[in-house]
Amino acid sequence: MSEDFEKLKKIGAQKIYEKTHISVTNIDYIFNKSFDKIPKVQFRGFISILEREYKIDLQDVLAEFEQHTAKDEEIVEYIKIDTKEYGKFDKKMILSALLVTLVVGYLIISSLTHSGSETAEANNTEIETAKANLDKNASMVDANETNSSEVNSTAEVNVSDANISVNVQKAPDVPQPIKTATSTTGKATKFEIIPSKTLWLDYIDQESSREAQVTTSKSFDLDASKNYLIETGHAFMKIDLGSEIKEFSQSGKKYFKFENGELTELTRQGFKDLNKGKVW
Repeated sequence: MSEDFEKLKKIGAQKIYEKTHISVTNIDYIFNKSFDKIPKVQFRGFISILEREYKIDLQDVLAEFEQHTAKDEEIVEYIKIDTKEYGKFDKKMILSALLVTLVVGYLIISSLTHSGSETAEANNTEIETAKANLDKNASMVDANETNSSEVNSTAEVNVSDANISVNVQKAPDVPQPIKTATSTTGKATKFEIIPSKTLWLDYIDQESSREAQVTTSKSFDLDASKNYLIETGHAFMKIDLGSEIKEFSQSGKKYFKFENGELTELTRQGFKDLNKGKVW
């Protein structure tokens, strides 16, 4: 354990809270290395604040935290992969059963209708009905899919001399594009950030280049007449601009530019470019 970490513990959680506004509970979690109690983004933010305010080096504590969380992420990733494979197998079984049932039913109907004839013929209406039933069954299976992959199932039914062939094709997964910056309309009359749970944020006054950080669970107001670059630890929050309220509910960091009364969401690279190549 580093000397700097021991010095920090001697200062005490209450005094650290008074200086940094990091809650006493979270400081105790850091002291006791209760890594499972603090989200990764918040933990990194707390370490950065403590290093900056007390001019100390806590990188060994951060490294220990990263090693701990990496093990948890490996377990979660294994569970996701296993669940995904099971889901694929289960879907194939259901779809196959539905297709077999449809084919057998069609053969029975055709046999009763064309008894004594050497060939079975299907008219256009029967073929279109079969296609519609297959599409409906495929859609019902897709609705129960637990992962976010989109599956397009198409079925073709060809009838010739009492033979029916059914081909099912699965479209490849299409990667989702990264969101580009989008701007709100109209100028803001206020700029209030309302977190739904404890939020770490870093904001930079673009005119003075003054930077500040805050960790809060309460509403936080910024001067709507100024221009800012903003980075948040998560996106479980609302932003009240006076004329409208923008709602967010995603984990992971968010980046914004507030300029001339307009709020723009940025990508990480876009924020980095505007902030002289720097990002937390």
